[in-house]
Amino acid sequence: MKSISTSQRQNIISLASLGLSTRKIASQTGLVRSTVSQVLQEIQPERLHGGHPSKLSSTNKRAIVQQILTGKAKNAVQATHFINSIVDSPVSSQTMRHTFQRSLIEGCGEEEKAFAFYWSQEEEVSLCS
Repeated sequence: MKSISTSQRQNIISLASLGLSTRKIASQTGLVRSTVSQVLQEIQPERLHGGHPSKLSSTNKRAIVQQILTGKAKNAVQATHFINSIVDSPVSSQTMRHTFQRSLIEGCGEEEKAFAFYWSQEEEVSLCS
């Protein structure tokens, strides 16, 4: 990162405290967005990132994985019907596949990761060992 003056740094901090985005701060200060982002990261390492909130809570995700691993849901469509009866906003079967794949990738070994990839093709369900 190119070194910036303390006045520029203070300007970035004051604009961020007003609630301006990184893009707007960069355009107002004449600095590059990555420089502004790095200054803000030094000051606020736990800053929230924008984006769309998840449709499924962690409880819903665990319920989906349990349905699959216990054999109550044999494929993504069955898991979708199960979770849509619980949540207010409907989710797609692709969301089920992503949820299952991410949960296995986080908590299991290579065999289960490979299984998570092929689960969408209605393979038999195996438990993580």
